[in-house]
Amino acid sequence: MTRRKRPYKSTAIVLWALGVMLTLPALLPLASGTPGAQAFAPIGISIGVLVLIAGTLLFFTGPKEPLEDPRETPVDDD
Repeated sequence: MTRRKRPYKSTAIVLWALGVMLTLPALLPLASGTPGAQAFAPIGISIGVLVLIAGTLLFFTGPKEPLEDPRETPVDDD
């Protein structure tokens, strides 16, 4: 079994943490219906969700595999 390499794992984890730190404080005033939710919540939710999506995309991005060049493959002359 080969392990899959994740070259952007640490960056993805940092983005997830940043996204959660932006989203959670924005959800609490929005859920309670306080007047502060009108200013801060939409910005925190929209940016936080985008940061979470970016972290998820980076986490599942794998290393680029080199393309095989047909000119470099050996040919058997039988």
